[in-house]
Amino acid sequence: MMGDEKKQKRILRAFSVASFLNDLGSDMLYPVMPLYLAALGAGTAFIGFLDGLGVAVVSLAQLASGYLSDRLGRRKVFVWSGYLAGALGKLGFGLARTPAHTVGPRVVDRLGKVRGAPRDAMLSEAFAKEERGRAFGVLRAMDHSGAFTGALLTWLLVNTLPLSWIFYIAAVPCAAAALVILAAIPESRTKREPKKILFRRLDRNSRLFLLFVFTASLGLFSFSLLLIFAQKTGVPAGMIPLLYLAMTVTAALASYPAGRLLDRLGRRPVLLLALVTFILLCLAGLSGLSGWWSAILLALYGLSVGLFEPALSCAAVELVPEELRGTILGTTRLAAGLAALPASWLAGWLWEAVGAWAAFLVAGAFVSVALIILPFVKITAVKREKARRV
Repeated sequence: MMGDEKKQKRILRAFSVASFLNDLGSDMLYPVMPLYLAALGAGTAFIGFLDGLGVAVVSLAQLASGYLSDRLGRRKVFVWSGYLAGALGKLGFGLARTPAHTVGPRVVDRLGKVRGAPRDAMLSEAFAKEERGRAFGVLRAMDHSGAFTGALLTWLLVNTLPLSWIFYIAAVPCAAAALVILAAIPESRTKREPKKILFRRLDRNSRLFLLFVFTASLGLFSFSLLLIFAQKTGVPAGMIPLLYLAMTVTAALASYPAGRLLDRLGRRPVLLLALVTFILLCLAGLSGLSGWWSAILLALYGLSVGLFEPALSCAAVELVPEELRGTILGTTRLAAGLAALPASWLAGWLWEAVGAWAAFLVAGAFVSVALIILPFVKITAVKREKARRV
C-alpha cells in the first residue's frame, strides 16, 4: 500500500469524511448528555460511571477488533459496522426513560468503536513512518471539526427541540459514515499466519509503554465533569454546548500542527507536551476558576487531547511489526480503557464527596507519574528526509 500516493489520498479522504460525519453525530450528544442524564434522574457519580463504562467497552471492543483484523487480514468490516452500531446506540438513548435505560445504548454505541484500531492500522499501513504523523493529524483534525459542527448544531437546536429528538437526528450522519466506508474503501485481504495473542509477544519496552498509557489514563477524567462543574458554578444550561465548542475548536486546531510536530520532533516530545498541558488544566482548576472562566479548563482539555491522540497512535504502531499493528492499537486502547472506568468514577466521587479541588489534585498526580515513566520508554526517532505532504 505504501508508495501509492493516489491511493493514500483516497484512503485518507474517505476516512476523514467518515470521521467528520460520525463525530458530527456523536458530538451533537456530548454537550447535552450530562443534562439529559440529569433530567432522567442521574447523579454525578452515575454520569462518571457511565462515561468510564463507555471508555472501558471501547477499549475491549478495539482490543478484539484489532486482534481479529490482524488474524483474519480483514479490517474494513470492523470499520463500517462500527459506524452503524454507533447510529443504533444513539437511537436507543433517545428512547431511554430512566438512567438505567441508558446503560444498554451506551454499550451498543461504544461497541461501535470496533472501527478504531482497524481503521488506524489501515492508515498506518498506507503511510511511511516519516509521513504518518501528518496523516493521523489530518484524521484527528477532521474528528474534532465534526465534533465542533455537531456541538454547534446542538447549540442551535437545544432550546427548540426535546433532547430525545437530538439523539434521533444524531444517528443520521453516523449511518452515513458507514455508507462512505462501504463505498470508498476497498477491503484489503491479507492472509495471516495464526499467532499467539500479543500479550505473550510483548517485549519489556512495549509493556512499559502500556504502563505509561494506563497511568496517564488514570488521570485523564471525562470532560463531562467539567461541563457539570461549569453549570453548577453559574453557566446557564443552554450555554453548556458553547463551552463544549471551546474544547472541540481547540482540539481541532491543535491536531494537524500536532501531526507536523510528530514528524519533525518525534513522538515523545508531543506526548510530553500533551500531558504537561493536562497538568496545567489541573493547576487552573485548583486555582478556583468557575463559571464562564471554566472555558479555560475546557480549552486546555481540548489542547491536551489534540496533542495526545495522534501522538499515542503513532507511537503505538511503531512498537511492533506491521502484521500486529491492529493488535497493538487495540491493546493500547485497552490499557487506557481499564484505567478510564476507575478514573472517571473516582473523579466524580471526589467531586461530590470532597470537592472539585480533590479531583484535580488526584488527576494531576497520576499524570505526573506518567511523565516520570515516559523517558524510560524507547521510541525510535523519525527520519524526515523522505517526508511528503499529505
